Amino acid sequence: MISRKHSLIYDELVVGATIQALRFAKLRNLPLVSSESEPLHRFHKDFDQGEFARLWFLLSMSGKTPLGQKADSLKLLPESNQIKASTSSGFLFIIEYQKIYLFSDIGVSGLPSPVETAEDLYEVVDWINVRSGMSHEHDRIESTSDFVKCVRFYPTERLDGHHPTKKDAAAISYMTKEQLRDPAYSDYYVRFKTEELMRAAGIKGQSCGESNYALKIESSHREVFPVFKNKYKNTDSIEFMND
Repeated sequence: MISRKHSLIYDELVVGATIQALRFAKLRNLPLVSSESEPLHRFHKDFDQGEFARLWFLLSMSGKTPLGQKADSLKLLPESNQIKASTSSGFLFIIEYQKIYLFSDIGVSGLPSPVETAEDLYEVVDWINVRSGMSHEHDRIESTSDFVKCVRFYPTERLDGHHPTKKDAAAISYMTKEQLRDPAYSDYYVRFKTEELMRAAGIKGQSCGESNYALKIESSHREVFPVFKNKYKNTDSIEFMND
């Protein structure tokens, strides 16, 4: 019979799967656990193409991701310097530690109350497929509103091969939690505003002889990233990597 309960013991442990956490774990050769993978989007100032996947692979190959990709839940038991972790496959891990470096509190329970609660603001990236109007000279369009603050263009990855002159788009907005639930801030309205900004910038649909077809774009998917993090006071066994 396979035991579904396991014990792990580490002197030091990284908690969280941000790019900063992966870099730290690789640099210090430390094990890492998390309940959520948090890669950067391609337009973030710290984004490096392929870095997140490469670091995760290297940590995995060196046995530094004991729970695999992520845990379903992580519960800190600070009075006994333990973490109780459960996985989607039904395994329960009791992880003992001397010190934790905590980079993200997403999906982590048992933490002390934050000394500073994160401001309610999210960076929202709506990825957009451009069906007609892919070829133009623009890399970005700015607006004066936090709703579709800017539109970034990049070579499409939907077509086989490399097509630097054919671009898809990402509309970047800044929203509160309430706005994220508001239909007026949905991807439907993001698409309309993005289309307006593209027209105003002189972007036209696919050429057709001496004229052009109508500009046509469609929503692909949305990603949401908290702009700020909760701030905590360090304890004897937990160092909060607030920066």
